Amino acid sequence: MTGEQKVGWAIFTVVAVAVAGWWGLQQISCTVGIAGTTASLTVDGGLGASGECDTLVRTTTNQSAYRGDANTAVGSLACRYRIRGLTYTVKDTGMMLVGSAMCDTLRLDAQGASP
Repeated sequence: MTGEQKVGWAIFTVVAVAVAGWWGLQQISCTVGIAGTTASLTVDGGLGASGECDTLVRTTTNQSAYRGDANTAVGSLACRYRIRGLTYTVKDTGMMLVGSAMCDTLRLDAQGASP
């Protein structure tokens, strides 16, 4: 192997390791909670999940949404929808009022209507 080939393989290896490290840092699941409730929305399914959770927190009208750990989502399954390549899972407890409202919005989005 020539010196140029060795340098080429070294650069390739460094880039491959960097990409693998970046990929490993990307969240493929995240959860958004609503303050004062037990409702939570977990987004799974790809690199877009983290960005989707950030968008949900940023655009919640009353600013009560927060990022949580996907492992902290508790409650009964209220609904699950696959939308634009991501899976949205809503859990809630009690009367499930907030969870039901979240499910209604997701259902409309899944059907292609504006919420």
